[in-house]
Amino acid sequence: MEVMTVFKDSASLQFSRIFFQIGAQNHVSRSILFRTYYESDIRLIFFLILYF
Repeated sequence: MEVMTVFKDSASLQFSRIFFQIGAQNHVSRSILFRTYYESDIRLIFFLILYF
């Protein structure tokens, strides 16, 4: 999980934990959630930075 070390902030880790818990329940959707999460992760971080 090298990607996890890149996004150290707690908000990003919280989101990743939620997404990975959801993905682990369904093995087929895990790759879809994984891909969707990391594609929108940068925009999410920018949104959180601008929002707070």
